[in-house]
Amino acid sequence: MMFAWAALVLALPLARAANTPLASGTSISGLWPKHGASAAGATALEVVEGFSFVAASPSPRLRRALDRYAGYVANQKTLWTHQTPGETLPLEKIVVRAPDDGAPPAYGDDETFELVIAPGAGSLRAASFAGALRGLEAFAQCTVRLGAKVVVNSTRTNVTGAAAKFAYRGVMVDSSRHFLPVPTLEAILDGMAASALNVLHWHLVDAQSFPWNASFEPALVRGAYRPDLAYQRADLERVVAYAGDRAIRVIPEIDVPGHSAAVAVGRPDLVVACGAADAGAAFDGSRASGALLDPLKEETYAFLGALFAELRGVFRDAAVHLGGDEVQFRCLNASADFRGRMVARGYDASCPAADPPKTGGNVCANGGPGFKKVVGDFVVRAQRLARAAGFEKLGGWQEIFDHYGGDDATTPTPPVAGLDPGTAIYAWLAPSWGWGNPASMAARGFDVVSTLGLYLGSDADHGDWRAFYDVHPRSSATRNASSRGYFNVTDPAEASRVLGAEACLWGERADGGDANLALWPRAAAAAEALYVGPDLGDDDAVLARLLRHRCRLVQRGIPAAPLQPGFC
Repeated sequence: MMFAWAALVLALPLARAANTPLASGTSISGLWPKHGASAAGATALEVVEGFSFVAASPSPRLRRALDRYAGYVANQKTLWTHQTPGETLPLEKIVVRAPDDGAPPAYGDDETFELVIAPGAGSLRAASFAGALRGLEAFAQCTVRLGAKVVVNSTRTNVTGAAAKFAYRGVMVDSSRHFLPVPTLEAILDGMAASALNVLHWHLVDAQSFPWNASFEPALVRGAYRPDLAYQRADLERVVAYAGDRAIRVIPEIDVPGHSAAVAVGRPDLVVACGAADAGAAFDGSRASGALLDPLKEETYAFLGALFAELRGVFRDAAVHLGGDEVQFRCLNASADFRGRMVARGYDASCPAADPPKTGGNVCANGGPGFKKVVGDFVVRAQRLARAAGFEKLGGWQEIFDHYGGDDATTPTPPVAGLDPGTAIYAWLAPSWGWGNPASMAARGFDVVSTLGLYLGSDADHGDWRAFYDVHPRSSATRNASSRGYFNVTDPAEASRVLGAEACLWGERADGGDANLALWPRAAAAAEALYVGPDLGDDDAVLARLLRHRCRLVQRGIPAAPLQPGFC
């Protein structure tokens, strides 16, 4: 069979002279993430013609993985044009032993593995399909092309894939602000698999567009930018299947009740529209972003029930994300009809005459107690509908934790009354602003996913990998002194509720042309920190491995931004 892999890198740590290639090093010098490993012996192993992965009765997806990694190994290009391996011993096969019951990826999957590479034959043992993929990736990363040969640059190599520090290691992408073609999403998933990231949080729709041709309500796709810039059911299923083959969960997000202006194109009856003066800024000029689903109409909840039912039929993961962020209270307050219906339903429709200076003096920007309760009640009811559709885990942005509870208009508030205890709160507001943080969320008994410090601004310097390498979901104590001291989760029970973190690529300035460049290799830097913890002792050594990993991605056809002069 053919065998293959991806690239290493030329480029050099900043301390080296420009355009001096890196030494290929030992077999384990290019591992990303940096698993526990050892290498012995100076005689390299040649991955011979006819090399194969051998597995007894592999499942269909494991067979596809074996073929894929065989291709990665065989097809890599050299990054050390003047090096040859010298004398070698043959490596003819890797025997793979890993059960696979075909279940979709899930939180807490066993990702551990044991890889031994030795003359003649090596072995890979794992307890699951996810572990087998981590081991196959580690094997591919232990190989390099030197001259005409692909070699493992040590005589015997042992790699132990221990349990990851965080079981949730994600990337969030936004396909509403700019449509992301399916091949772009597949390249993102390939980059995630190479970097040991295991959750794709898909922010599917937003105010700017509704790029999903949902069968339960065909009118909704009118909110797409164009008919061809919308996903059909087969597209969603293709992405989910592609991710499953790479042990990656896909969690869809439908952001409600806010960010719903695109829904109004097909179903204007469901949305409280905002005038221009009451709407938030439209980033790309496509639609005002303040409109929201009407939380007082029964039709809204019938709509959501049907929407969740269709989502559940497509996405195999147990979780769904319901958004809940940035509700524009001033939009609700601007509608006399809405205020009248609030009073008729027993809600207080009064608002502060003006809000504190940080809101710019906008009337009702922070909402009165009645407005907060309306939104809080909506969140609880939407969660119940999602559970009724079969979703077992629920996610939401942190506003459902600290914006919509309590009996007064001050913020932060307590969590929404009746919030599902199984909710994972996605922390995103800077702790220095005085809102909730992973420590306060976990202390209240909620699971937490952190995005703090992990916004991959597509207009930023793509070489700023260090900013994403030492972010820690359980503590604000990083090398950035300005972020220290705000939270530190130390209680074991509370620490267990901090599931992990995700790198977020919002779509205002990222589309199919540059989304992967904005992600890679910066998201890979976060991946190592979440998997094994950051290696803060020597930035040059970390950079050398990251450069090799960046070229690995490029040689696999995944666009990844260069970090310095060099070639792949």
